[in-house]
Amino acid sequence: MKYNGLTSFYHLRKSKKVLRKIDRLYQRKWKVLDPHAKEKIIAHLTSLREVLKAKNAPEAKIRARELQEAANQLMPQTAFERIRNAIGGLGFAL
Repeated sequence: MKYNGLTSFYHLRKSKKVLRKIDRLYQRKWKVLDPHAKEKIIAHLTSLREVLKAKNAPEAKIRARELQEAANQLMPQTAFERIRNAIGGLGFAL
């Protein structure tokens, strides 16, 4: 009999990280989003929170992936953010 406790814990932890990351991103960008995008992001965030509370690791992994895809589509990086990230990465590398 194989024990899958650690893999479930890993997926829950990763899904929680995705939730925190996208939640912070939403808190920064909520003012410039259109109402439809706000509703979709909030719906994805709440569904992931509910699944994490139920500690359903496989479903949390699916919902986290859906949330990431929706966030990338509805809250893309601006040109300024891309430049800032590139300069920050180069500065860190040096």
